[in-house]
Amino acid sequence: MDALKDYGLVADVNLIVYCDNNDESNYQIIHHLRDPQIPDSLLSSVQKLALLSYQSCIDLKINIPRDLKSIVFLALKCLSILL
Repeated sequence: MDALKDYGLVADVNLIVYCDNNDESNYQIIHHLRDPQIPDSLLSSVQKLALLSYQSCIDLKINIPRDLKSIVFLALKCLSILL
């Protein structure tokens, strides 16, 4: 948020979703991001959330990168899954 502020940009707090360590609740949160409209991008700060995001996109038939841009922080050991 500070980086946005530093560049004169305003963050819409309604577009920020916080997740925890519960895979099922996180999947449901991510899965319902399409309500009422699919976001144009998604930032996952940890690998675990990235994989849940990808699974939700598969289930919803959301095409990455055509329909949704994804920025993810990943450990190298799962990189081969994404290539």
